[in-house]
Amino acid sequence: MATETNCVCDVCHVRNIRSTVREYCPQCDQNLCGDCSEHHRIAKASKAHETIPFEQYKTSHSFIQNIKHRCDKHEYPFEFHCQLHNSLACKRCIVMEHRTCDDVVLLEDVLRRFKSLTASERLEKSLLDVKSVIASAISKSKDNLKMLPTNENDVVERIKDMRKNINDHFDKLEQDLILKASQSKVKEKRCISRILRDLETENKQVNEISQNIEVLKECASDRQSFIGTRNLEQSLQQIKIQLQSMYEKGDFHDVKICCEFDDSFVNKEEAIGSIGNVLPRKVNVGFTLKKIVDKAGQTMDIFKIDGVIVEQLERIRVYGTEITACMMIKENITLFLNRDMDRHSKVLKFISGNFEGDINLFPASVFDIAYLDEKRVLVTTGDSSKSMKVFDMDQPRAARRHLKMNDSCYGITSNKQVFIFCTDNCIKVLDYDTLSVSNFPAEFEEDEDLQETYLTANESNLFLSNYHRDTVTCYDFSGKVVWTFSDKAILNNPRGIALDDQSNIYVAGSMSNNIVTMTSDGKRARELLGLADGLDHPHAIYFDKDDDILLVCNLRGTAFKFLITVKPTQE
Repeated sequence: MATETNCVCDVCHVRNIRSTVREYCPQCDQNLCGDCSEHHRIAKASKAHETIPFEQYKTSHSFIQNIKHRCDKHEYPFEFHCQLHNSLACKRCIVMEHRTCDDVVLLEDVLRRFKSLTASERLEKSLLDVKSVIASAISKSKDNLKMLPTNENDVVERIKDMRKNINDHFDKLEQDLILKASQSKVKEKRCISRILRDLETENKQVNEISQNIEVLKECASDRQSFIGTRNLEQSLQQIKIQLQSMYEKGDFHDVKICCEFDDSFVNKEEAIGSIGNVLPRKVNVGFTLKKIVDKAGQTMDIFKIDGVIVEQLERIRVYGTEITACMMIKENITLFLNRDMDRHSKVLKFISGNFEGDINLFPASVFDIAYLDEKRVLVTTGDSSKSMKVFDMDQPRAARRHLKMNDSCYGITSNKQVFIFCTDNCIKVLDYDTLSVSNFPAEFEEDEDLQETYLTANESNLFLSNYHRDTVTCYDFSGKVVWTFSDKAILNNPRGIALDDQSNIYVAGSMSNNIVTMTSDGKRARELLGLADGLDHPHAIYFDKDDDILLVCNLRGTAFKFLITVKPTQE
């Protein structure tokens, strides 16, 4: 290392000669006097080294001075770059740790190709993305913090309104719920404050990276720029991974305090242990975080549609006239919706592939089904009654709740207690807790026909299959169209649509008699199942994400269960 006096030539110092330092060599990490600098420039081993004036080095930013040019483990200078591991290596590292790596190149060759300005611009762009995410998350968290007292008041009012319908026996229960609402608010405020502190910490680190980028651009050599940029990219990568982790845990979602009343309390005025519960629920009301962890963080699209393996597990004979939807729920229960206006539409219940019973919806029809909780499902009724019906699987013979809507209700998908559904010409959102309905922000043409269309969603996007246009369209939650897929050669008359746990898409092609699978970006698609697999005008489709089982049902009633295995490959 360079001598700590910072004014003695390291070469002369070994020879017990005192001389004035003129230059500094980052690669050798040595101070050099005038004579030694001359020898350094003409010596075969060091003539390619880039030296800098010592005064410039001494006054340079601490970030520049702390850039390491030697391996901490072996004390040899970095001479190689392993592109597979994105790491610098000395000659001993190559022998001991990168012996089997195919993508090892000389650091000198990398430096020749390296463009520090381009790298800085790329880093700055990535930095801006992270800053934008943090700023948006901070803003929404602060708004959420301000909203919680009002939200609490709304819940308290609902509790008090309910309280008016019961006798004095429930005074204590009312106060218990109000106390829970207050405790929930305090708890969630504490949680949001923690999230804000974490975000501020990440924001501070991002600002430091931003400052160091400017330092690199102003006074760093190409070698220093390359190593410094790599170090900054690794620091920024850790921030990205942290933000991605926070997002996947739901830290960026709004917290909404909700109150659920017990059904027996609603129907009876009798003493019970509790009239409901107050709990926070995280609801994504517009915040979308795209995957910002790049290849260096090993986050990438691992779905390769050519690598999907399909194995038929079961064939189920469903005696129906027009099966429009299906679903798998607990204890190996499978549900099918049979639309038949002449013989009454029904919910058909199968257990382990055997018919168990049905639920008659007369005079209403059926169209699609969504999961509400472990016991209940929500069924849309198409254009027959402009309503939805809630069914309890433990009491299948009667609809426990009838939800009146102002529009016909078709395809439906759920995200906890928020449901998104198609009407005749637009998409709407139902908050089941408050029974409030709002418009999904996507803009549709005046003559848009969404009758009998299906949809599904993940945390970031909504996917709509439209058989009128033979398209599958992806929207973000601001209503913007992300992409549209259309290819009648492989997908004709798309109906039911589902996602697996990696957001890969499965669509039932009614007229093409197949199931088409496509990547989440809509760029690649292929036929997964077809006529040879027994498909005949399939409409209903469901994907069990826990067991990777795809349930498909033909319009006239034959259903299949397929085990889907996706080989994790990198394209």
